[in-house]
Amino acid sequence: MGKHDEEIKLTRRLLLALDGGDFVLNPSDRPDVDAAIGGRSIGVEVTVFHADEGPGRGGSVLRATEEKAARQAGSGPSGGWIPVDPLPGLAARIRDKVTIAEAYDRRRFTELWLLIVAQLQKSGAVASTFALSAALNAPSLNQQLHDPLTRSAFDQAYLHLSLEQTIYVWTRSERWRLVKGSPPASGGSELWFKSALRDPEWLRDPAGKAHAEAQNALDELAAKRSKTKEP
Repeated sequence: MGKHDEEIKLTRRLLLALDGGDFVLNPSDRPDVDAAIGGRSIGVEVTVFHADEGPGRGGSVLRATEEKAARQAGSGPSGGWIPVDPLPGLAARIRDKVTIAEAYDRRRFTELWLLIVAQLQKSGAVASTFALSAALNAPSLNQQLHDPLTRSAFDQAYLHLSLEQTIYVWTRSERWRLVKGSPPASGGSELWFKSALRDPEWLRDPAGKAHAEAQNALDELAAKRSKTKEP
């Protein structure tokens, strides 16, 4: 699948998850997708989250390692540390796309959206793009990711955890908020990622644990789809 095909696929998956009604998607450049939604012309910039991105770390070693492992017949999850906290990786994606979008011609579109996709349903990408939903909530997203977007060309931003069908949306007026999926369980006064940091499975084999979490999400999604098909 080519780059444009994947960008169209990821945008379609978001809009279907949002029950966005009728839409037409066409490949584009600067931004990636030209979307016609409800009479509006919307440009969508698409990017994929990687868990090991962060300040001073461009690209994803995890993704390259996982893709290499996927090409080897019979290989299991590749080793390596997968960060539990997804916010540095999300901040890196936003910084990159905010800079790129400064040069876009906004006159082409009624709105400009940023779509960040995590938990990519693709061989060689499941673990490296896995963001733990329990490590995300609207207050944390607003604390670290609201200000860069307010100074950007984007009118809206979406974070789509594809496997778990969890979606956060950002606008200037309403900031980050959860629009699909269940909010993480409250941990009282404890920081939201502390329990994951103590989890022996994450500590022993983070890549394997990410694969297991992704498989659980896939199984739950398949079960839900099966129920909807029952007479």
